[in-house]
Amino acid sequence: MKPDIEQLRHFTALTDRQLTSYFAGREAELDLIHRRAVTVAQRAFKEHSIMPAEGQTLLITGAPGAGKTALARKAGQQLEEEGGGIFLPLELRALADQTRFQRQFEKQVPPDRLKLILEKIAGLSGRAGAALPAALAAAMDDPVAEVAAAITSQIFGALGKSQDSSKFELPCPVVLFIDEIQTINPSRHIDESEALLNLHLGTHGHPILPLLVGLPNAQNLLSEAGLSRLSSDSIITLGCLSGDEAARSARTFFDHHHVRGQTESWTQKVADWSDGWPMHVHNTLRAIAEQLVCHADRQIGKQDCSGEMDAHSVICNLDHIDEVATHRRASGLRAEYYSSRLSGSLSNSVKLVANIIHRIERAMGKDEIEMIIDEEYPRIAKDQPRLTELLPVSDIFSQMLRRGLLQLTTDIGEDSFDCPIPSLRNYCVVRAASRLHLRAYLGDLDKVQSEIDAEGDIIARDLCGRTAADVALEEGWTEVHALLMRTE
Repeated sequence: MKPDIEQLRHFTALTDRQLTSYFAGREAELDLIHRRAVTVAQRAFKEHSIMPAEGQTLLITGAPGAGKTALARKAGQQLEEEGGGIFLPLELRALADQTRFQRQFEKQVPPDRLKLILEKIAGLSGRAGAALPAALAAAMDDPVAEVAAAITSQIFGALGKSQDSSKFELPCPVVLFIDEIQTINPSRHIDESEALLNLHLGTHGHPILPLLVGLPNAQNLLSEAGLSRLSSDSIITLGCLSGDEAARSARTFFDHHHVRGQTESWTQKVADWSDGWPMHVHNTLRAIAEQLVCHADRQIGKQDCSGEMDAHSVICNLDHIDEVATHRRASGLRAEYYSSRLSGSLSNSVKLVANIIHRIERAMGKDEIEMIIDEEYPRIAKDQPRLTELLPVSDIFSQMLRRGLLQLTTDIGEDSFDCPIPSLRNYCVVRAASRLHLRAYLGDLDKVQSEIDAEGDIIARDLCGRTAADVALEEGWTEVHALLMRTE
């Protein structure tokens, strides 16, 4: 098959949160989610349990960019492809508002997908020897309004917010996928907390599996909301992919887009540049795709309109792309993502955040970290008089936790926290040092030269004692390192 340039172009616009065709690895985690959905279905339709979803709630947690959302969506895709149920992404706020719930259902489930769901429900009802529920049978020819209303009424009723849930019994499991669950505030989101607890306890009696996704602090917040019975086998904690899994992701991507050239060499580059971190794998592949598309656009512009063009020779040959430019773009995308972790009130003092995170060299208790914050804050506040109003000292720990700069760990027997990603710690330190350090980190030769011309401090050192030349060498930018060494 010849490659489709528009498909490749579409990939470059995907975010790391969207499911992509190259998903690889996480087989054990996918199997666990699948088995939970099957368990809920069997309890409902074979064992006739009055609470089939009791205690089946799953929480996917991990640091930013660990692939939590992609895993959930892959599980949902598999569930629906196998004809075994409905996967419904849902905003937390929709748990307390039936109008919002139905509107999001209709947005997430377009007519063609709803028709497939309807056919699967009909098939499942037939295999179970039951008649198709009247509300659904009447909607076979008009699947949008009737079916959406029937299904949302059934599910919303299960949340304990409506008594109008007796139109029919759902003959297949429903996975309710709720992302960013760490944003729940049990003291403010009272209705949402009540709905989650009702789902978790399964008192509604329907085969509805809650699949919750959030940062590591989500478990404590859910406990405050009443979900204190989440067992260890109900919590999926994601970390790095293995080198083999990262390489498989690259191979799957190359195969899917019919890429030729030195694919094995580039597969290894993806594994090496990403350090196995799922978000970095995505951004590295995105950088490769952008280079392939740029090359294609240049070549297409040169073609005679009346001539034929071999798509493989134009857009999908890795031999035609610039390795250094691709690596630089991948590093830039990584930096953009890490920069988003330093947004909000934390952006008011990146140096303060860097000082704190640099001192957290091991898992520490909250009291220890707050002591570090109390020591570093006055030093930075001397040079930033408005810091107390822009970033109160009392907010720093919670903001760092919420932004994924800190992660809860229980490996040492008690609650403690550390920075979940070494490269994130490194980025914070570099970002807080100097513009020259950041340019060296990104490997941008021209901008490094501009900083030198502007008399940037060549010998300045970051918190780790590194000059910009040291940073360039660590990141593998040999030309940048050579330039800085000559200048010194």
